[in-house]
Amino acid sequence: MAKNAELLETVGDPTANRGFLLAYQKAVLFALHQDGLLNRAQLERSIQKLEEQFRNKQ
Repeated sequence: MAKNAELLETVGDPTANRGFLLAYQKAVLFALHQDGLLNRAQLERSIQKLEEQFRNKQ
């Protein structure tokens, strides 16, 4: 069975790395949307959840 991707470790400035991770995750979601695997509502909901997680961990 496939395993979900997970971030194992960050190195350096954790604030910069968290910002990069958020941008990377959004890029993956946009790619999934472009490939037709996510519809617009799923994309928007997923991005909203990512941004909420980002704000809540600061």
